[in-house]
Amino acid sequence: DVLGAPPPSGAKLRFVEVVTRHGDRTPLGPLKVDPIEWNCSENTLFVEQHSVQDSVGAQPRLFRRDYLTTGDTLMGNCSAGQLTTLGFQQQVQLGQSLRSMYDQQLFQGDRTYDADRTYVRTTAVPRTQASAEGLLQGLFPLEQQHGAGGPPQESVIIPFNTLDPGAEYMHINPSFCPRVTELYAPDVRREHHGKKSVTG
Repeated sequence: DVLGAPPPSGAKLRFVEVVTRHGDRTPLGPLKVDPIEWNCSENTLFVEQHSVQDSVGAQPRLFRRDYLTTGDTLMGNCSAGQLTTLGFQQQVQLGQSLRSMYDQQLFQGDRTYDADRTYVRTTAVPRTQASAEGLLQGLFPLEQQHGAGGPPQESVIIPFNTLDPGAEYMHINPSFCPRVTELYAPDVRREHHGKKSVTG
């Protein structure tokens, strides 16, 4: 009943495909006026994928990338185009909305991630992968899977199906389709004609 019209009598929802852009991000280049010192400390933690746990039940070690400021980058510790804390929260809320919308129809109330039921496709761009993490966190909330005092939480590996940048077709990619430059470039020139700078 997303569009306000009831589903046909006897119909059963079997499949949903969600296509979404990344959440709020930092600019793609330095701002020309009123520079801002960007802080991405809260959303740049990650787990080393190739590490081996020292002992059973040990917590994984977390790492954080802090980007150094130079003359042609953003002020602060963020990279250009990085997902912000707000952007991550936007994706969590989107996942929560999808859960609320399809909880009974599609998941039958089951809040655990199942690789046979959920397929994740993302580009290799860090902000899109971080956005996917946020959406999945909202869609499959960990606090609902394991109650206090329950059994130890097992690690869940969620595969992100992606391609190398040169073969990616989910965004404009001259390496994959050289003709896209010929088709796209005139529109870009018209859109930005007369503008002194573009911040992205």
